[in-house]
Amino acid sequence: MKLFVAKYLVGIDTRVNDIINRCLDIKSSDVRIVGIFGLPGVGKTTIAKVIFNKIHYCFDGSSFLDNVSEKSRTNDGVIQLQETLCYEILGYQNLKVGSISKGINVTIERLHRKRILIVLDNVEELNEIEFFLENCDRFTSGSRIIITTRDKHLLDTLTKNNHVMYYEVKELNKHEAHKLFCHEGFGRNNFEEDYSELVNQFIDYAKGLPLVLKVIGADLYGSTKHEWESALDKYKRIPKGDIQKILKISYDGLDQTQQGIFLDIACFLKGFCKNEAVDILRSINNHDPYYDIKRLIDKCLIIVTEDNKLSMHDLIQQMGWEIVRQESPEVIEKRSRLMCYEDAPEILIENTGSNEIRGITVCLPKRKNMKLNLEKMRNLKYLKVRNVICEDLESLPNGLRLLDWNEFPLSSLPSAFEPKNLVVLNMQQSLIKLDEHFERCRFETLIYMNLSHCKNITKVPDLSLIAPNIKELDLEACTNLVEVHQSVGLLEELNYWDLTRCQNLRIMPRNLKLKSLKTIYFYGCESLEQGTEALFSSTGYLIALQKLVISLKNMKEVPSSISNLKNLSLLCMDYCDNFPKAMDTPDCFPKLEVLGFRYSNITTLPKINIRFPKLKMLFFQRCWNLREIPMPPPHLQVLHVDGCSSLDSQSRRRLLSQLGETFGLPQNMVCSRGSLHQDSVLEKCWAPDLADDGFQFELVLSGTKIPKWFNHQSVGSSVSFSVSSESLAFAFCVALKIELKVVANRYDHFLCSVYILFNGYDEKRINSDYLFLDSSSLTWFQYRSNSSFDGIVLEDCNNVELRFEVSNYYPTKAKITIERCGAHVACICPSQNPAVNKMACIRIHESLRVSFDENLKMFLRRVATQNLIRFSKTHCPLCEIAEDSLLHLFQCCPYAKGVWYGGRWGFRVEMIRAQTVMEFVERIIDPPSELLAERITKDEFTLHAAVAMKILWMAREEALVSNTKPTINQLVHRLNKQYDFYLRPLTKELNRGSAWTKPLDRLQDGNAIGQRGAQIVVEGTKIFLWLSPLCHEQKIHEPGKYLTRTKADKKT
Repeated sequence: MKLFVAKYLVGIDTRVNDIINRCLDIKSSDVRIVGIFGLPGVGKTTIAKVIFNKIHYCFDGSSFLDNVSEKSRTNDGVIQLQETLCYEILGYQNLKVGSISKGINVTIERLHRKRILIVLDNVEELNEIEFFLENCDRFTSGSRIIITTRDKHLLDTLTKNNHVMYYEVKELNKHEAHKLFCHEGFGRNNFEEDYSELVNQFIDYAKGLPLVLKVIGADLYGSTKHEWESALDKYKRIPKGDIQKILKISYDGLDQTQQGIFLDIACFLKGFCKNEAVDILRSINNHDPYYDIKRLIDKCLIIVTEDNKLSMHDLIQQMGWEIVRQESPEVIEKRSRLMCYEDAPEILIENTGSNEIRGITVCLPKRKNMKLNLEKMRNLKYLKVRNVICEDLESLPNGLRLLDWNEFPLSSLPSAFEPKNLVVLNMQQSLIKLDEHFERCRFETLIYMNLSHCKNITKVPDLSLIAPNIKELDLEACTNLVEVHQSVGLLEELNYWDLTRCQNLRIMPRNLKLKSLKTIYFYGCESLEQGTEALFSSTGYLIALQKLVISLKNMKEVPSSISNLKNLSLLCMDYCDNFPKAMDTPDCFPKLEVLGFRYSNITTLPKINIRFPKLKMLFFQRCWNLREIPMPPPHLQVLHVDGCSSLDSQSRRRLLSQLGETFGLPQNMVCSRGSLHQDSVLEKCWAPDLADDGFQFELVLSGTKIPKWFNHQSVGSSVSFSVSSESLAFAFCVALKIELKVVANRYDHFLCSVYILFNGYDEKRINSDYLFLDSSSLTWFQYRSNSSFDGIVLEDCNNVELRFEVSNYYPTKAKITIERCGAHVACICPSQNPAVNKMACIRIHESLRVSFDENLKMFLRRVATQNLIRFSKTHCPLCEIAEDSLLHLFQCCPYAKGVWYGGRWGFRVEMIRAQTVMEFVERIIDPPSELLAERITKDEFTLHAAVAMKILWMAREEALVSNTKPTINQLVHRLNKQYDFYLRPLTKELNRGSAWTKPLDRLQDGNAIGQRGAQIVVEGTKIFLWLSPLCHEQKIHEPGKYLTRTKADKKT
C-alpha cells in the first residue's frame, strides 16, 4: 500500500534518485542503514515516503513508522509501534507483544527470515532505534533500514557495528523554490508582473526550506499586493508561529548550556573562526565547549565552513533572535542579547541598560555620531560595533570577552577599563595607538589581537607584560609600524603572526624563540634589513613552524638552516635569485604540501616530484626567467603558473596537456552537436580517481590563444554546454587583453571571476588568484573536479553557463577586455535539430511503460538523438575493423551479434532491420511480432534490448579509455545479471504471477542449471524439462524432444 504524499512536489525526484542509487543500492546483498538528516522543514519525511513508495515492492516485507520520537515517549506507544511493524511486514493482526523488551525479541525473531524494508521517521534518541532494531546483523541479506532525523550524531552512534550511509538533504535551489512558492501562493507556476519583486524577496527570505515556502505561500494565497508587502515586513521582524515552532524543535532538545551557546553564536559569533568562538565560550562558561558545539552541528543548528568558521541558516539565526525577543517582548532592557539596529542605539544613548544584557551589537547602516553609555551593563560579555563615531568613551565593562570594533574612532581605550577577562580584541582599520595607557593595561586572558591596517601604530610594546598569553597577533598592513619589541620574540604561546606589508618596519626581535609558532607571514617589509637573518638563525627554536611566507629581497642566498624546519607544510618565498641549494636535498621538507615562488629569478628547478613527493599545491608567480617546469608530483592538486613569460613551448604544451589528459578530459573528446557522445552513467568508467578528490589545476599563460581541442569556445565573456548529473568535471579558460594607461607597479593587480550557473539558477563563483597588470595579454585556465560542486541539486541533463568578469582594478590604470572563453567537458549537448530531438523523445517516452527504468529511458532517448559523449575514433574500438558508429556498435559489430545471441533469448540482431539509429531504437521499442517468442512480451524484449545496448556502449568506452576489452562471454554475463535486476519492478508492476516463467540461463561450458523443483520451459518447437536433483547431466537436444540422464538414478 502506497503512502500519501502531497500531489505537488518540487525537487524531490533528484534527491530521491540520489539516495536510491548512491546510498540504498538495492542490488547489494549487505544489510544497510541509510540515515537521512537535515534542517527541520527541509523535506526529510516527504523524501522517505517517496522512496518507500518507489522501492517497497522489491522486498519481502516493508513498514513505514512515522513520528517515532513522539510516539515513543510512552511504553504503550513503543509497544504499539512494535506491533504495527510486525503487522505490516508479517500480517499478524492480533499479535500482542506485552512489553517493550518482549517486543524487541519478537520483532527480531519474526523478521530475521525476510528481506525487509523499514523506515523509522523522525527519530531523536538512540533508544528509539533500539526498540525495533537492536541487532541489525540478524536481518536477512539485502534488508534496508531508513532513518530520518535532525541529529547526525544519532547516526554516528550506529556506525560501530552497522553499515551506515549518510544523506544530508539540502535546501531547494532558487528555481525549485520559485516553482513551489508560486504554486502555493498563486495556485499556478506564474504570477502577475507586479508581484515579481515580492516573490523574489519571499524566496530569498525562505532560503530554500520547503516548509517555509509552503506555509508562507498558503498564508498569502488570495491576498492583495499591499497585504503581501505588509506580511513581508512582519516576517522579517517576527517569524510566523508555525515556522518558529518547527524550527525550534531542535533547539528545545538542547540542555540549558547548549541553548545559551546557540544563542551566543546566533547573535554574536556567526562568522567567527571556530577556535576563537571556543575560547570565548570556554571563558564564559568555565568549561570546554567542544562537545556542546558538536551537538549543535549534529542537530543541523550550526555548520562549520571549509575555512573553519561558524555559520548557520538565516532562518535558524532568526529563530534564535526570536527566542531572545520572546524573553521580554515589550521591555527591551530585560532581554539577554540585543542585536537589532533600532533597539541597541536607544539603550546605549539613554543609558537604560541592565545587568540582564549579556551582549550587544551596534551595526548601523551608515556612519553616525553617537555617545555610548555602557555603565549599567556590568554583565556584558560581547560588544560588536560598526559605523559608530564617538568623541569620547567613558567606560567599557570589565567583564567583556569580545571587543569587536572596526574603525575604532579613538586613539586609546577608556582609562578605567580593566580588560582582565578579554579574549578577543578586534580593531582593524582603527585610530588606536599602542601608547602609554595601552601599556598600562593587563590583557591577562587575551588570546587574539587583530590590529591590521591600523595606520597610527608605530611600535609594538612589551607584550610579555601586557598580553603574555596571546596566541594570534595580526599586524598586516600597519604601514607606519617601525619597531617590534624584543619580548615578542619570546612569547611562549604565540602561534600565528602576520607582518605582511609593514613596509616601514626596521627593528625586529633579534631572537625568535617561539616554540609554539605555527604560522608567520613575513613579506612586503621592504625596509627591514636584519629580520630575515634573525628568523633563519632561530630555526632551532621554531620546531612547530608549519607555514612560512617570507621575502628574501635583501638576502643573496638562503641559509642551510632552513632545512631545520622539518614540520613545514607551506613555504612561499619572494625575491629568490635561485632555487635554494639547501632545499635541493632528499627529505628536506618531508611534510611540505604547498610550495610557491614569487618575483624570483629562478631559471630551472630540480625534480620536484622526487624532492617533495607529498606536494599538493605549486605556485609560480612573476618568475620571469623560469624556462621549464618539471613533471609535478603525482598528488598535486593545484598548479598555478602566472607571469612566467620565459616558459619554453614544450613546457607550455605539457602543462596544457595535463589540463585535460591527466584529469580525465582527453583532447579527443569533442562536442559535435549530434555525433557520438557518452551516456552520463558511464563517465566514471573513464575519469580517473583524481577527478573526485577535490582536484584543481590552475594555469595562467601569456597570450590569448585557446587550445583548439577545447570542445566549447566562444567569442566574448560567456560559454554554455550541457552535462549529466554524474560528471560535472570540466576545464575552462578565458583570454584577456590588457591595455595599460599608466605604468603599472608590481602591486597592481586584478581579479578574474567566473560565475557558473546550473539550469539558470544555482550559481557558484570561482575567483582567480591575483592577476597582474604588467602583461599585454594572458589566458587563465582552470580545471574543477566533480566534488567542487557538492551541494548543488542537479537533474539528469543540466544546462551550464559560464560567465566571466574582471574586477578589483582601477579603470584609470588599465583597460581589460575579455576576448574569448572556452570549456572542455564531457558534455551531453543536444543536437542541432531540437525539433527532431523533441519529437523522438516524446515518442520514446510514450511508448515505454511507466515502470521502465528512468536511466534506461534516458539512455534510449540519447541513443535515438545521438546525444552521447564522443571520443574521436576512426574504427570501432571493439572489433577494430568497421567504421565507428552507433548503428554498427548495436547491430553489425561481431560483439553485438555475440551478445544478442549469447543472451538468454538467443536473438539474431540482424533481424532488426534498420537504416538509422533512430529507426533501430523504434524497432526495439515497438518490435514486430516475428521478433517475439511465445514466452516473451513486448516489454521484456525492449528491456532486454536496452540492457544489451547499454552493455555494448559501456564495453566500447572501456576499450577506448583503458585499452582493454571484455570477452563476449563476460558481456553476456553482465547482460543477464543486469536484465534480472531491471526486470523485478517490471514483473511486479505487470503482476503476472505464475503465468510467465523466467527462463534459465542458457548452458555454457557445461555449467549446472538450477537446483530447485521441476520446471518446464517452451522455446519454439523445443520443450525443456528440468528435474531436481540433477548432477553431471548429459543432454540431447532434438526438435520436440529433450532427454536428461543422471548418474544418480540412471533414468531417462
